[in-house]
Amino acid sequence: MSKLERIGNDKPELPQVEGYTTKAVQKVISLGNKDISEMSEAEMDLYIARERLKAERDAVAKIRGIGSLKTQGYQDSVDTIEDAIQVINDPDADLHIACIDEHITQGRYSNARFMNGIGDSNTIFEKRRAIALGRAKDREAAVGDIGKRKKLKEVVKNVKTKTGKFLKKVAEKAKTGAKAVVKAVTLPQRLVAKAILEVTLPKAAPFFLYLFINDAALIAKLPEKARKKRKKAEKMADFIVNGIGMKRNHFMGIVRTGIIKQMGKSPETIIAAQIGGKKLSGIGDIGNIYGAAFTALIEIIGKLVSIFKKKKPDEDVTAADGPSPDDFAGMSEKDTKTLASDVKKQSDNQDFDKDTEGGGGSGKDHNESGGRKVWKSF
Repeated sequence: MSKLERIGNDKPELPQVEGYTTKAVQKVISLGNKDISEMSEAEMDLYIARERLKAERDAVAKIRGIGSLKTQGYQDSVDTIEDAIQVINDPDADLHIACIDEHITQGRYSNARFMNGIGDSNTIFEKRRAIALGRAKDREAAVGDIGKRKKLKEVVKNVKTKTGKFLKKVAEKAKTGAKAVVKAVTLPQRLVAKAILEVTLPKAAPFFLYLFINDAALIAKLPEKARKKRKKAEKMADFIVNGIGMKRNHFMGIVRTGIIKQMGKSPETIIAAQIGGKKLSGIGDIGNIYGAAFTALIEIIGKLVSIFKKKKPDEDVTAADGPSPDDFAGMSEKDTKTLASDVKKQSDNQDFDKDTEGGGGSGKDHNESGGRKVWKSF
């Protein structure tokens, strides 16, 4: 009898599927509790953005502590996405987003300084929950007020913040009703698709590391070994994206989050270190990480073949096709330095242990703290 994965407490009321046994597995990332066939593209945008910010926040927390200013700066951005998730299916979602944008400019999401130094996560949670309830109450009052609605419609046309612009695009997507996944039709397929996106793909993410070298000029400069591996990763990505019927940007968002969660660094930072032959602290045995990623990839391929009835990829994939610190050996010192620098420059989020982004500090960015550059990936 074939096995299906039932994820944590996700939809525990779902019936057993005839011909299959189910096993409980722990989520790596969370895309909510909806059936995957009911989830909109807009909701998926928001959940993936939230999970990425949480991964970055946790990477910072490991270095600086949960109550640090920078960690809580990332949580400020997580809070904006949490609020947007709550309202994205509302008929007045665009007006709620306008309220969120106004609250950003008013500093209502810049709460890191109030949490700075608090070491107890429960205390931080309670304080943030009280602040979030206040924002929600004010949003509901504003959207329900005839005079305020007219003003909000003007705000919608010209949101002021980077985050607001991202959320405005998501709200516009929500109106189209576009689905996040289009090929998971049967119940077994829907269960498998959700398990792949929340569990197996994040685990397989390091296999796709070289896809984050996305500039054609840089790809052309890669050693042949690394270039071939990137091509193989591209083909495997196409197989998964087309097999499930998902959006490519959602695939890349999940993969980026999976890499950050497992390795604690941005993909570009990891690639640059491998090019330069440097060992990154805090990552552990990178060979074991790549080996586990390949195992997860094989599991995904098997599920798409057996449950989605997809034809196997034309090319076989082996563990040797995954990234390796040795892929850039033999390059000259000059070429190594230049390529590593250029790869790092294309990053849309810098190292989490640097003060180059977020943190909820004072200054012109004070009212939009933490993780701001994340929106470029959407």
